[in-house]
Amino acid sequence: MGRSFGHNTAMNTVKPAPLPTRLRAANGAVVQDVADIGAAAILDAMRADSGRFEITGGMVIDQDARTILTQTSGSTGAPKIIRRTHASWTASFAQNARLFQIGAGTRVVIAGGMAHSLTTYALCETLALGGVAVMLGDRMSRDRLSALNGASVLYATPTFLRLIAAMAPPLPDLRHVVTGGGILTGGERGALAAIAPEAQVHEFFGAAETSFVTLSTPDTPTGSVGRAYPAVRITIADGHTPLPTGQIGAIWVDGPYLFDGYDSGGDGQTQHGPMGVSIGEMGHLDADGFLYLAGRAARMVTVGDVNVFPERVEGALRSISGVTDAAVVAVPDRLRAHRLIAWVEGAGDPDVVRDALRDALPPAFVPARIHVIDALPRLPAGKADLQTLTAMARGDV
Repeated sequence: MGRSFGHNTAMNTVKPAPLPTRLRAANGAVVQDVADIGAAAILDAMRADSGRFEITGGMVIDQDARTILTQTSGSTGAPKIIRRTHASWTASFAQNARLFQIGAGTRVVIAGGMAHSLTTYALCETLALGGVAVMLGDRMSRDRLSALNGASVLYATPTFLRLIAAMAPPLPDLRHVVTGGGILTGGERGALAAIAPEAQVHEFFGAAETSFVTLSTPDTPTGSVGRAYPAVRITIADGHTPLPTGQIGAIWVDGPYLFDGYDSGGDGQTQHGPMGVSIGEMGHLDADGFLYLAGRAARMVTVGDVNVFPERVEGALRSISGVTDAAVVAVPDRLRAHRLIAWVEGAGDPDVVRDALRDALPPAFVPARIHVIDALPRLPAGKADLQTLTAMARGDV
């Protein structure tokens, strides 16, 4: 939003606040929509001087009000409609132009459907910087992945990166892989390095409400999601009281990239305050400023008097050889308050998986049941559909 400059006594006039910027496509920006997912409509909207443009996938670009509407993935509930200013995105465009060398003519390949906020963000960023946006969509095939040839930058969630690493041809020109919405395992990083040896992988932690929060670097410790993204301030707090280094609390984020509010679907988890915005994520900072996630407060459950974050169990499962992805949900249990049910992709023997977990986690974190399935049910954005899995789990006990 614009900043008010107040009253000028010498001129006896009020200087008006500047309007936020329009979301503009630079001259030379190109969309190559190989998946035919309606991405060209965003280029048209970004070239317009005025109007309110509704895009397939739930995005709205309003050039008159200088606002953007996008939606959350809805992994733990109904999707929420996010309202933000154009400037809250364009501020990070400038940062990423420097970090990932995106500029006029840069070929940026973007995986995922238009319902995913990372897809729409990356598309708008590429067009604003004058690049060539190549849209892969959410159905990978070897023919479609040939569009990666000559690309310098790839935006994709971990789910799509796993498919790309398994199916894509060698990518000697790829220099930057930008990913968020999950954590890559060492094996997945190795698979990417095999096809794109010159590419640096940048994992970020963020949300539709906050945009970028942290960005990993090669020196990021195992288990951390990196340090604060440029111009972001992170505070760990209990309520509204900041906590010392190393203590787990609510993650508060402040900076120029925050959303304005929900147009619909707010669930009460998000808080606004002097420290910025908290969306219900828990974690801690170490002495060097690296952020470690514990999980979402709304997902934390009690198992035999122990507070358990299912995200920690999911991370341990993904680190097991042969497991390509995992999801964990909790169901009520009369004796232990809750029990954990896990689904894993790729592994063949639940007993082997359980034994590996027992070596890595406290007893309360080991799921009561582990199911091996061909593919997790997923939302359009590619994340595991936890609501469907919870319904499956309730029918399983």
